[in-house]
Amino acid sequence: MTIPATTTKRPAHPGDVLFREHMRRYNLTSEDVASQAGLSEDYVLDVIQGKKPLSIDAALRLSMLFPDTTFEYWCAIQRAVQENRMDYYHSQVTPLPATR
Repeated sequence: MTIPATTTKRPAHPGDVLFREHMRRYNLTSEDVASQAGLSEDYVLDVIQGKKPLSIDAALRLSMLFPDTTFEYWCAIQRAVQENRMDYYHSQVTPLPATR
C-alpha cells in the first residue's frame, strides 16, 4: 500500500486522503465517519479540512473502519506531513544548550 501524494512535492494531508480515497469510495459523509469510528464530527471535519493532524487514536479507528487500510498506513501519511514541515518547526524552536 502506497501513501497517496498530491500533484506537488508536498505530501497529502491525512484528511485529504480520507476524503478522496475512502469517504468517496464508500459514499460516506463526515457524520457517517464520525459516528462509525467513534470520533466527533467536528474533529473529522477539521482533519478533512487540514486544520488538525490525525491523532494516533483516530488512525487506529480509521484502520478498523476501512478494512483496506492499516494503522501504519494512516500514521505514515501523518508522519510524512509532519516531516515536510520540519524546516518550519526548526525556525520556531530555539534549542536549549547541551548539558553534561
